[in-house]
Amino acid sequence: MGQSLQAVTSPWTFAERREAAMTVLERKWSTLHYELAQSGGKIKHKYWKRQFTTRTLASVAALMLLSVTCLAGAYVLWFTATVNNIVDSVLTYREGDMYYMDWRYPQYTPYTRVYIYNYTNTEEFLRGDAKKLKVEEIGPYMYREKLEKVNVTFHGDGDTVSYREKRLFTFVPEESVGTEEDVFVVPNVPLLTGISLVRDKGFAAQLALRSAIWALDVDKGAFETLRVSEYLFGYNDKLYDAAQGALDMIGTKLPRLGMLTSRSGVNAHEYTIQTGTRNHSEIDVVVALDGKPDLGAWAEPECNRIDGAIGAIYQGPLWARERLHLYHVDLCRRINLDFQEERLAMGVLPAYRYTPPADFLHNARDNPENACFTPRYFGEWPSGVFPNAPCFENAPVFVSFPRFYQGDPKLRQMVEGVGEPEKDKHQLYLDLHPQLGLNLGCAVRIQANMMVRKAPLVGNYLDAFEDGTILPNMWFESIIDQYDPWTFRRTWHATFTLRWCETGFKYALPLLAALFGVLATRRMRRCVDRGEELCTANKTEVELQQLQQPLTTVR
Repeated sequence: MGQSLQAVTSPWTFAERREAAMTVLERKWSTLHYELAQSGGKIKHKYWKRQFTTRTLASVAALMLLSVTCLAGAYVLWFTATVNNIVDSVLTYREGDMYYMDWRYPQYTPYTRVYIYNYTNTEEFLRGDAKKLKVEEIGPYMYREKLEKVNVTFHGDGDTVSYREKRLFTFVPEESVGTEEDVFVVPNVPLLTGISLVRDKGFAAQLALRSAIWALDVDKGAFETLRVSEYLFGYNDKLYDAAQGALDMIGTKLPRLGMLTSRSGVNAHEYTIQTGTRNHSEIDVVVALDGKPDLGAWAEPECNRIDGAIGAIYQGPLWARERLHLYHVDLCRRINLDFQEERLAMGVLPAYRYTPPADFLHNARDNPENACFTPRYFGEWPSGVFPNAPCFENAPVFVSFPRFYQGDPKLRQMVEGVGEPEKDKHQLYLDLHPQLGLNLGCAVRIQANMMVRKAPLVGNYLDAFEDGTILPNMWFESIIDQYDPWTFRRTWHATFTLRWCETGFKYALPLLAALFGVLATRRMRRCVDRGEELCTANKTEVELQQLQQPLTTVR
């Protein structure tokens, strides 16, 4: 045949070595790679037993690690509040963070609608020809608000932050019943306030006020005619200046003119609230007002509490539906909020609606919890109005819900023309996200009223009135019912996408842990079942060593 076999130093014959090589090739073809040497006719392989064993063990270890990781993840999702804690860490006031910027520069646009009570028979009433005053509710006059936080200062380690609110009102004529030049007959606020204040200061103060009114010839009577813009945002008034001059003698000041003056521009009050970085359950809660830890307006500490949320966010979840507290400076007290119903905010987001209890503005006789909110100098009044005089220079200002909603019917009988209140139109409410505690919508609806308080030396201006009469001035509603698109999308994903993923992983991770565990077990079992050749050094390794010996091709 022309071929000869060169001698090789091997105990095996050529046939035995060829048979061994073919056996290994058949059994290891998927793993071992052989190539025929182009020179010398040697068969080389790229396989080492130690590499294969290490790779097998590594794959088993990786599967076990994945199984343990999935089990740990399932435990975290099922038995800890890690996801909620992560969400809470995002919903805090940290300077420069996304949520902080949304809080400081809100992207939503609140709208304020104003309804003014126009007095239509004042001359007849003052002459004695009419027993009751008649009013006509005219509105809305709509204003678009631009809100931001100014003078923002963080304290300590960022646990609290101080700020003032800045509101700019822009008239929206296309959504209003008239213009800001419309004229109304309304109660003379400076006169009613001045007379009420000097009533409790003695005859000297009363005489000083009467002399000032006479000297400056500013006797306009109990009513005056004003334009909408003047009535809402202030105006120059000689009577106001005269009354203030008289009251300066006894160290008393009049509140600023204008029904919305306190809400327009930079607010006079500085809030200090919790940021939620240390304790998220206290986020947005007021800890100081103008640097003081309480209101300091009432006799009892309980009534001076200000530790209510501003209203942007509450600690969630709210599944317990417990009573919440809101602080609003216009009411001169902390507002109690009780769960009312479940609903959808913005048509899709789940929300809990909270409203004040029905007896929130009741007098002390009808609601003993309000006993400490009773200034002695005002005597008694019907349930449904609240004296926030201590926060307005002791002016006889009483607040209520629009049209005396939830109030004593006697209030609507003091003047004619006050319509029947409706829950959907006149209720104050706050819609909160049940899981996140976010404010999803609100309607702040407040009515301003004046109490007629006569004083002996200046009583001739108010002769036609019965002492203690409550005169409605106006009411407004500030409504937020829509987010901007970007905020809405984030809230939607936090509500649905995040929770869907959380629920999916809660069930998927245990299944994956079981799957990876089964794969690892099968891998180990297959290794054992296929014999020692895959797991330990054996005869095959000897065979492979033999294969490394050079073969000589017989030519």
